[in-house]
Amino acid sequence: METIDASHKSAHAHLQDSTVINGHLHTLWDHQGQAAIEILDISMLDISNEPEGVGWCIILYPFEPDLTPAYLDKLFLSPSLLMDMFFSAIMHLGIFSTYTLCTTIDQYTNVCRLLPSSPPAPLIMSYVSLGEKIPTMVGCTVTLSHDTQTGALLYNKYWISLKQDWEGFIACCCAVKHSMCWSLALGMGPHREVLVAKREHTGTLAVKDLPLRLHHHLHTDLGAEPQFAVCEITWNLRT
Repeated sequence: METIDASHKSAHAHLQDSTVINGHLHTLWDHQGQAAIEILDISMLDISNEPEGVGWCIILYPFEPDLTPAYLDKLFLSPSLLMDMFFSAIMHLGIFSTYTLCTTIDQYTNVCRLLPSSPPAPLIMSYVSLGEKIPTMVGCTVTLSHDTQTGALLYNKYWISLKQDWEGFIACCCAVKHSMCWSLALGMGPHREVLVAKREHTGTLAVKDLPLRLHHHLHTDLGAEPQFAVCEITWNLRT
């Protein structure tokens, strides 16, 4: 029996599952909530001559920006677009699952109902979809008040309070997601593709086509092939 050393990048990660598919050893690791798959071609491996931890191909789950207040401030354009911007951020594909959004909006509703005043109408209404429920309910407790001396409407105070309410809701979404975001198991699909089961969703390893390979080379500063020089120039101007 021979021993195969794990890659050096798997340090401080937790091994969740492993399997052999098409002569390749696949291992699933959990890096603080981020799924990582390491693949080793064991059919071509010469263990006696292979350095420790070398030969693994590492595939990481696509990067997702954390919706922190600092990141959301970069998206902030004007007060009138605040709700649309925040709602678009949380509904972006892959950011939060339906389960996370449902759990968070339920928690938000329960907290708002504990307020001493009577609950606003949006909290007791029925909604057709989650996309209708969230933008209507979040911020419904924020009201536009008047200055006690001049009677002028305090718009700045209103927008600041509304922004803070949305930031709190998004922070709760992140907390719910991180508390349940871990890798579970590896599997194989009907066409022998590698499947990754996580707590909230299932993904599949995609074969890199030309656009993906080009993006990888540009993102990792490997450079593009001569025929894609225009793409490399555009990438450098963009970054």
